[in-house]
Amino acid sequence: MIRYLVFYLSMARNMVDGKLSLFYGIIALDLGMFAYTLQDIPPIYIVLYLLITHLFSGVIDVLRAMEARRLGSRWRLSTAIGVANILLAVVCGFCLHRLSLLTYVYAIGLVYAACLRMAQAFRRTAIIYIP
Repeated sequence: MIRYLVFYLSMARNMVDGKLSLFYGIIALDLGMFAYTLQDIPPIYIVLYLLITHLFSGVIDVLRAMEARRLGSRWRLSTAIGVANILLAVVCGFCLHRLSLLTYVYAIGLVYAACLRMAQAFRRTAIIYIP
């Protein structure tokens, strides 16, 4: 996530909403350092950290989809991504005691969410986005 900080320092500070790159870089770097400090604690806490992150991401995606629906924009795929993240967190929450099953369920959920995100990335839009 250091690349977001470098991007901010090189270009984004002169752009509209460039500070979002700075904030995203700082938060992602902080979360990365926090995850690095978790290496000495039991794995169940790391799994819980991942599940809470997916649950939070799913809720945010669903809220964005509801806002897009109110604005009359495309919202179904964003809803599917959010629901997939929420279901991934809930199903993995029930599989916490069986680590092998938890690994398979988590991997399947990640592949499904990745496929949905790729479908969203290749969808035609009226505006051209350049990352």
